[in-house]
Amino acid sequence: MLAIILAFGMTVVGCDDGGKDALDGTTWTASYSMSSYLFTFNTPNFNLTANGTSLMSGTYTVSGNTVTLTTVSGSDTATISGNTLTFQGMTFTKR
Repeated sequence: MLAIILAFGMTVVGCDDGGKDALDGTTWTASYSMSSYLFTFNTPNFNLTANGTSLMSGTYTVSGNTVTLTTVSGSDTATISGNTLTFQGMTFTKR
């Protein structure tokens, strides 16, 4: 009985991460055509800016190396590989 209680307690504690994910609190940068792009992630929200102007914002979810970005106009995906994030042909580097 003690082993069951201990296992249950460890499972509950192990799952309680406050809803955070690997992207939470991170910023990713890219430079293209004289523009500086910034992706900022704060669970569950994201914001993409170019030269300080917001281009896109909404919510996101992470599953493996795929990030699903959801805005009022629909959804799109990005992929993560190490310290790079690829979105619509652009490669962002983790700050």
